[in-house]
Amino acid sequence: MIPSSDRISAFAIFEDIYNLNIDFNGDNQEFAVITWNSKNGFTDDKSEAFTYGFTLQKDKNIWKVNFMPMQ
Repeated sequence: MIPSSDRISAFAIFEDIYNLNIDFNGDNQEFAVITWNSKNGFTDDKSEAFTYGFTLQKDKNIWKVNFMPMQ
């Protein structure tokens, strides 16, 4: 379970999603990378958008999220 202190609280980053991409890789399409951009994300004066993403791995017929240790 994800501790409350590590959970997202500002959902504005999801209000203007664009460039949503799903890329499959692997011979049997057992991996997928989901990426998107958001202008309400963590930006500074020099950048226009932030790219978010995560990966999925297929286990039998169930897609599971791959979490990185410091994500």
